[in-house]
Amino acid sequence: EKFYPTLQQLFEEDRAKQQAEVEERRLREEEIDRNMAKLVNARIAMLERQAERNAKAEEERIQREQMILEVREYIGYNVEPSDPKFKEVMEMKEEERKKAQKEARKKAKQERMLAKLMAVGAPDSNEGKATTVASGNSAEESGDFQKADS
Repeated sequence: EKFYPTLQQLFEEDRAKQQAEVEERRLREEEIDRNMAKLVNARIAMLERQAERNAKAEEERIQREQMILEVREYIGYNVEPSDPKFKEVMEMKEEERKKAQKEARKKAKQERMLAKLMAVGAPDSNEGKATTVASGNSAEESGDFQKADS
């Protein structure tokens, strides 16, 4: 014999199925909301990266134009960038620029190290005062202090 579910059981199954669908839809909508919030931030980050790339490309273009002008000035006449002499002088100027950048980085590093050493040395200045007090000779006793009455 085959038993069929009762009407009450069918209603309960249908209600449970509808609740599951509603819960699934709610979870999906929450996921969509989270992703939309991420999308706004991702778009902002993408636009910032794109602006950075554009600024860097513009800076490189200006730097290249400046190098071309320097090379033309060095050669003394208007020369095409495809000319071998132009390329040779351009390489020379590029090497000079790289060397200058390396020197600037080296100098900046030395200055940072010096600043660190000075910062470490600054607390030592208080130690000098402590040694004079520890020796027992205060400013009044040594005669360095002038009284206001005299």
